[in-house]
Amino acid sequence: MIYLIDDNRREQQREYGCNYIADGTYSDVLTVWNRRSESDDFSMLKSAACILLHDSFPDFNSAGEILQGSTKVAENIKDGARIDKCPLVLFSNSFTGFEQGEIKQKEITGLNKRLFYTNLEDFILHYKTIGEIQLKILAYGKNFKHRELEDLHAQIANFIAVHGMEIARKDAIDLVEKFSTISESGEELKKQFADLDGRSYINLLDKIIKFYVRYGRSIYS
Repeated sequence: MIYLIDDNRREQQREYGCNYIADGTYSDVLTVWNRRSESDDFSMLKSAACILLHDSFPDFNSAGEILQGSTKVAENIKDGARIDKCPLVLFSNSFTGFEQGEIKQKEITGLNKRLFYTNLEDFILHYKTIGEIQLKILAYGKNFKHRELEDLHAQIANFIAVHGMEIARKDAIDLVEKFSTISESGEELKKQFADLDGRSYINLLDKIIKFYVRYGRSIYS
């Protein structure tokens, strides 16, 4: 079960086009909490598939009223998720975008709230269909591999521009291996890294990305 914990003030979920949350469309895989107090039972989170938490989720009293300035519930949920090694996503309007360059230790700690809700349904559908928690969908969308390839392309191109191809062949090999794995290009791409000049190699990476996006497979397959 995925747990979405958001006080949803000003009905923001509907503002973001997420009527499926209030409608319970995915209630078989998604549990939604809008109000929580310290005295509530949180034991079910130990078996959660993933916890999606509004970073500034406030505490509530037993009457459902906000306890201003108190966020003990949110802090306890964060600590518990990390202890239990449960995938955790923290989102908030205070985050401007995706503020963590990599998704480490099953956690995203800085996801803009609008971006989060834009990608949430695809994230839920992926879990419902495949049974996999894929946090990259929340950060990059369902075509996250395309975004990852674009990011790696930019990093490799920048490295070559700054240091030159000879140094890149030694010190940027990890980036090339990541690109090769995601684009399913195998050893051929690494071989080209040893043979081509910088401009030709960057053009090749661009060609691989366009082919992968269009056909969903490696240019070498």
